[in-house]
Amino acid sequence: MVNQFTDLRLSTHILESYVIRNEIFEAISVVKHSFRGKVLDSGCGIMPYKKVILENKEITSYVALDIESGLSYDDVGPDFCWNGLTMPFENDTFEVVLSTEVLEHVLNPDIYLLDVKRVLKPGGGFFKAIFNVIT
Repeated sequence: MVNQFTDLRLSTHILESYVIRNEIFEAISVVKHSFRGKVLDSGCGIMPYKKVILENKEITSYVALDIESGLSYDDVGPDFCWNGLTMPFENDTFEVVLSTEVLEHVLNPDIYLLDVKRVLKPGGGFFKAIFNVIT
Protein backbone atom coordinates (compact mmCIF):
# COMPACT_ATOMS: atom_id res chain seq x y z
CA MET A 1 0.00 0.00 0.00
CA VAL A 2 1.48 3.32 -1.03
CA ASN A 3 0.20 6.60 0.34
CA GLN A 4 1.53 9.72 2.01
CA PHE A 5 0.95 8.21 5.44
CA THR A 6 2.85 4.95 5.05
CA ASP A 7 5.16 5.66 2.09
CA LEU A 8 7.65 7.85 3.95
CA ARG A 9 11.14 8.73 2.83
CA LEU A 10 13.42 7.19 5.40
CA SER A 11 15.43 9.56 7.53
CA THR A 12 16.42 9.48 11.17
CA HIS A 13 13.71 11.90 12.28
CA ILE A 14 10.86 9.82 10.82
CA LEU A 15 12.24 6.32 11.30
CA GLU A 16 9.99 5.64 14.30
CA SER A 17 6.85 6.74 12.39
CA TYR A 18 7.86 4.63 9.41
CA VAL A 19 8.34 1.50 11.52
CA ILE A 20 5.14 2.03 13.52
CA ARG A 21 2.92 2.68 10.50
CA ASN A 22 4.29 -0.24 8.55
CA GLU A 23 3.82 -2.55 11.55
CA ILE A 24 0.19 -1.41 11.83
CA PHE A 25 -0.33 -1.98 8.11
CA GLU A 26 1.13 -5.49 8.36
CA ALA A 27 -0.98 -6.32 11.42
CA ILE A 28 -4.17 -5.14 9.70
CA SER A 29 -3.25 -7.13 6.60
CA VAL A 30 -3.00 -10.27 8.75
CA VAL A 31 -6.25 -9.84 10.72
CA LYS A 32 -8.50 -8.17 8.13
CA HIS A 33 -9.88 -11.57 7.07
CA SER A 34 -11.59 -11.80 10.46
CA PHE A 35 -13.41 -8.45 10.03
CA ARG A 36 -17.13 -8.67 9.17
CA GLY A 37 -20.02 -6.27 8.77
CA LYS A 38 -19.74 -2.60 9.71
CA VAL A 39 -16.26 -1.33 10.58
CA LEU A 40 -15.69 1.92 12.49
CA ASP A 41 -12.29 3.55 12.00
CA SER A 42 -12.19 5.66 15.17
CA GLY A 43 -9.62 8.43 14.95
CA CYS A 44 -9.35 7.73 11.24
CA GLY A 45 -7.11 10.65 10.24
CA ILE A 46 -6.56 10.38 6.49
CA MET A 47 -7.78 6.77 6.50
CA PRO A 48 -4.47 5.13 5.52
CA TYR A 49 -5.76 1.59 6.11
CA LYS A 50 -9.18 1.92 4.43
CA LYS A 51 -8.13 0.39 1.12
CA VAL A 52 -6.59 -2.74 2.65
CA ILE A 53 -9.56 -3.21 5.01
CA LEU A 54 -12.05 -2.96 2.15
CA GLU A 55 -10.24 -5.75 0.28
CA ASN A 56 -12.23 -8.01 2.61
CA LYS A 57 -15.57 -8.56 0.88
CA GLU A 58 -17.18 -9.48 4.23
CA ILE A 59 -17.09 -5.78 5.17
CA THR A 60 -20.49 -4.23 4.50
CA SER A 61 -19.46 -0.66 5.34
CA TYR A 62 -16.48 1.37 6.48
CA VAL A 63 -17.30 4.39 8.65
CA ALA A 64 -14.62 7.01 9.32
CA LEU A 65 -14.76 8.99 12.58
CA ASP A 66 -12.36 11.68 13.72
CA ILE A 67 -12.17 14.37 16.36
CA GLU A 68 -13.82 17.70 15.52
CA SER A 69 -10.53 19.57 15.86
CA GLY A 70 -8.64 16.94 13.88
CA LEU A 71 -6.62 17.13 10.71
CA SER A 72 -6.99 19.53 7.86
CA TYR A 73 -8.22 17.23 5.11
CA ASP A 74 -7.40 17.79 1.46
CA ASP A 75 -9.69 15.67 -0.70
CA VAL A 76 -11.25 13.40 1.88
CA GLY A 77 -12.59 13.82 5.36
CA PRO A 78 -14.26 11.63 7.94
CA ASP A 79 -17.86 10.51 7.60
CA PHE A 80 -18.53 11.76 11.13
CA CYS A 81 -16.82 14.07 13.62
CA TRP A 82 -17.06 13.71 17.35
CA ASN A 83 -16.23 15.69 20.47
CA GLY A 84 -13.90 13.08 21.92
CA LEU A 85 -16.40 12.05 24.58
CA THR A 86 -19.44 10.39 23.03
CA MET A 87 -19.40 8.85 19.56
CA PRO A 88 -22.41 9.87 17.43
CA PHE A 89 -23.73 6.32 17.02
CA GLU A 90 -26.38 4.13 18.56
CA ASN A 91 -25.43 1.30 20.89
CA ASP A 92 -24.38 -1.98 19.24
CA THR A 93 -23.77 -0.46 15.79
CA PHE A 94 -20.45 -1.97 14.66
CA GLU A 95 -18.97 -5.45 14.36
CA VAL A 96 -15.42 -4.03 14.41
CA VAL A 97 -13.84 -0.87 15.80
CA LEU A 98 -10.37 0.05 14.55
CA SER A 99 -8.33 2.48 16.64
CA THR A 100 -4.75 3.09 15.52
CA GLU A 101 -2.48 5.63 17.20
CA VAL A 102 -5.48 7.10 19.04
CA LEU A 103 -5.42 6.05 22.70
CA GLU A 104 -2.15 7.83 23.39
CA HIS A 105 -3.90 11.11 22.45
CA VAL A 106 -7.16 10.61 24.36
CA LEU A 107 -7.51 12.68 27.54
CA ASN A 108 -9.55 10.03 29.34
CA PRO A 109 -8.89 6.54 27.94
CA ASP A 110 -11.48 4.95 30.26
CA ILE A 111 -14.29 7.08 28.80
CA TYR A 112 -13.09 6.37 25.26
CA LEU A 113 -12.90 2.61 25.83
CA LEU A 114 -16.37 2.53 27.40
CA ASP A 115 -17.73 4.32 24.34
CA VAL A 116 -15.98 1.83 22.04
CA LYS A 117 -17.65 -0.95 24.03
CA ARG A 118 -21.01 0.83 23.74
CA VAL A 119 -20.93 1.08 19.92
CA LEU A 120 -19.59 -2.47 19.43
CA LYS A 121 -22.12 -5.22 18.89
CA PRO A 122 -21.90 -8.10 21.38
CA GLY A 123 -19.05 -10.35 20.30
CA GLY A 124 -17.57 -7.58 18.13
CA GLY A 125 -13.85 -7.02 17.68
CA PHE A 126 -11.64 -4.12 18.76
CA PHE A 127 -8.37 -3.68 16.83
CA LYS A 128 -6.07 -1.18 18.53
CA ALA A 129 -2.51 -0.02 18.10
CA ILE A 130 -1.08 1.95 21.02
CA PHE A 131 2.43 3.30 21.16
CA ASN A 132 4.55 4.66 23.97
CA VAL A 133 4.66 8.45 23.79
CA ILE A 134 7.52 8.74 26.27
CA THR A 135 10.88 8.76 24.51
